[in-house]
Amino acid sequence: MKNRKKKGILVLLIVACCFVLLIMWLINMQQAKRVKTPIIVYVEEGQAFIVDGHHRYQAFVNLGYERVPIKYIHANQVYSIYGRTVDELWYSMFK
Repeated sequence: MKNRKKKGILVLLIVACCFVLLIMWLINMQQAKRVKTPIIVYVEEGQAFIVDGHHRYQAFVNLGYERVPIKYIHANQVYSIYGRTVDELWYSMFK
């Protein structure tokens, strides 16, 4: 009789642990879906420059993320999106 109770309690503990792990996984997946806007990156001569998303990138780093969502764009896309050339953007960032 005692063995049956112990087995029953053990099964309940295992089920409870699995349920907690499932809830934690679902919360993690929900949080991952919140990041919908990637960090915009422009690459020139092997050097990557963040065009948009500096604060988001820093927040990811501070939170300990190893990977962040990014989107690579070309120079002509920079002008069509921001209405400025790459050089104009760099100048406005560092003046």
